Amino acid sequence: MMNPEINILKRLCQENYIKISDKQLELFDKYLSFYLKWNNVYNLSSIRKKEEIVKKHFFDSLTLVKLFEKTNIELRNKEVADFGSGAGFPGVPLKIYYEDLINLSLIEAVQKKCIFLEMLKKR
Repeated sequence: MMNPEINILKRLCQENYIKISDKQLELFDKYLSFYLKWNNVYNLSSIRKKEEIVKKHFFDSLTLVKLFEKTNIELRNKEVADFGSGAGFPGVPLKIYYEDLINLSLIEAVQKKCIFLEMLKKR
């Protein structure tokens, strides 16, 4: 069963004219569960409430989609780098959104966050 907070992400995307599919919402749901599990272990972020994670990490990352559209930035088949990825924001949400259209590199200096990102990559 999907985390109810994912419906908040769906609503925010609809309100801001960001098209998001059920498949993408499922991936965000899996990411949320994985993040919650490992945030307690690695202290990836001080944001711990599901609703705040969805709003401040997931949706805020997706607002870049509107910026790219408005400024005609074409990401198709591009290399995208997220420097200082932390727990993967905004890189992972953008990868979920654009799927195979971008090649994403996550660059992080903090070892515990690198471990989290490596585990996430294997999922």
